[in-house]
Amino acid sequence: HGPLDGFPFEQHRDGVFQVHFETEDLVLDYAPGWPPLEQLSARVKFHGNQLDVEAQSAKIYDSDVTETTAHLASLKPAGTLRVRGRIVGPLQDKIRVLSEKALRDRFGKIAAVMRAKGGSVLTLDFSLPLRKNGRRALNGKLDLNGARLTLPDWDFTVRDLKGRIGFDLQGLNATGISGRTLNAPVKIDVLPVGDGITRIRSVGQLAVKDIAAQLPGLPLNFADGAARFQFDVDLPSSQTGPETPIVLAVDSDLRGIDIRLPPPLGKAAAQERPLSIRMPLGRATARGSLDYARQLSSKFSADGERVAVQLGGKAAELASKPGVYIDGRLPEIDITAWSKALQSLPLDNAGDARPVTIDLRTDRLVVDTLEMTELHFNATRSERQWQGTVEAPNMAGRFAAPSTLREQPIEIELERLKLSFPVGGEELELTPIPGDSDGPDPTDLPGLVLDIADFQINDAQMGRLQLNAQRAPDGLRVTQLSLRGGQVALDSAGHWSRIGAGFQTAWGGSVSTKNLGDLLVNLGYSRQVEQAASDIGFLFRWPGAPAQAHRQTLEGEATLDIGAGRIVELDPGATRLVGLLNLNALLRRLRLDFRDLFSKGYS
Repeated sequence: HGPLDGFPFEQHRDGVFQVHFETEDLVLDYAPGWPPLEQLSARVKFHGNQLDVEAQSAKIYDSDVTETTAHLASLKPAGTLRVRGRIVGPLQDKIRVLSEKALRDRFGKIAAVMRAKGGSVLTLDFSLPLRKNGRRALNGKLDLNGARLTLPDWDFTVRDLKGRIGFDLQGLNATGISGRTLNAPVKIDVLPVGDGITRIRSVGQLAVKDIAAQLPGLPLNFADGAARFQFDVDLPSSQTGPETPIVLAVDSDLRGIDIRLPPPLGKAAAQERPLSIRMPLGRATARGSLDYARQLSSKFSADGERVAVQLGGKAAELASKPGVYIDGRLPEIDITAWSKALQSLPLDNAGDARPVTIDLRTDRLVVDTLEMTELHFNATRSERQWQGTVEAPNMAGRFAAPSTLREQPIEIELERLKLSFPVGGEELELTPIPGDSDGPDPTDLPGLVLDIADFQINDAQMGRLQLNAQRAPDGLRVTQLSLRGGQVALDSAGHWSRIGAGFQTAWGGSVSTKNLGDLLVNLGYSRQVEQAASDIGFLFRWPGAPAQAHRQTLEGEATLDIGAGRIVELDPGATRLVGLLNLNALLRRLRLDFRDLFSKGYS
């Protein structure tokens, strides 16, 4: 009512224009790019040039809309629609809203990688301009009470989520959301970090066994314990450009985790070693990286076709060609310790067709009692074979091995090998009796063909060494271990086999030298015998591996024939000659161990 020339009575308050009505089961598509309200029951009021809507009930997807109002201050010219309300229902519905056109540019990438289960309550207050150049506003709160959030592409789930996530047009934000993942409680923060990126940070004390169960492809058999881990997932908005990847970052000082690897990679549980991983997720083309203890650096392409590993402290550089490249220098490599450590790792790479290039240097290589200095190891793996070279002052040669070690034997051909045993030191103690199941299983080992053209121990010229070990159903059969053309002649053969739950070694052959006196001098101690050609025949067996011969478990027989010669020094050192003849010494000789000959006192 009122004068018609004042309609709709906005400028002059001399009349009233009102329209009131109610709706049931209405579909309201209130703005482009936003999910429509369905099954809407509401009271609608037009008064003057304004509109107010009070919703009693409605649906967005599978969620219930309650306590919701909408207000439009100006119908003409079109003003800004302000909506305030509450949505109760599945958490997945709220993630679906983020992928709608109106919010897709800001939150679309976040919604694309997440799936959710469980209930939630969303409180919204947003303003939508219905004309150009208007300012949008958004303020919301999402309350979680036991929901579950999953990143399906990486099979990662956080359960029992409790807390509140706030959001506006700048991004998501949250502090102290609680949850559980990998059988451990975690705290989750959500924060914008600039440049259109939202970071989801999870912090918790995680156990190695739970990480290994979640990621069975990771070789974690060498580690135990638990440590504080921080996981950051950086989620870019569509505004950052299609090339900006989602990035996973993992950081930990690993305090509390025992890593059973030789130096420099191993550590005790109480020690700290920084670990940092950066990995692009999804279909990103950006590269990832891994840094550990300032001793191992790695970079890798998103598809895993290019991998660079640098040892020794320098930063890895990713090559342009596909393949795995391992480079670096270490102060020491203990082959025995690394062999033991690697037994627990899944090293079967038969299905991996990537080429591999290894270029490693070490100041000191240790193999039991032996050591080599300034060693350079170079190897490449093609589709079917490993091949490479090794170079050191006392060793040089090449090797070849099939990619699948059980198919063909490893072949090693050395131009020279000189083993040096130190003179001096304390008398060796007797070693404990090894178990018959200790050491590697010979049925799992590859065959070996070894040919050393010039083999030397200290100054003793041992001549050409040849070894041929072939795989057999019950282990390894050594058809030849011989020395020719030097101060010692050796002909022998043996069998390293599995018997029941244990192993056994059998070895037989003959050793001879034309001049025992010269041989002993060249091995490193003073002359005590002149001439004395010698022959030894032997046939032994013992439980365990070839290197586990022990005086208390050895069975068999040996014959010794020393020819004409003379003892030239009758001093306490002469008893070392007798030491050559005792059983302990003989076992050491079979292991190429002559340390007792160079030790102080009696043998």
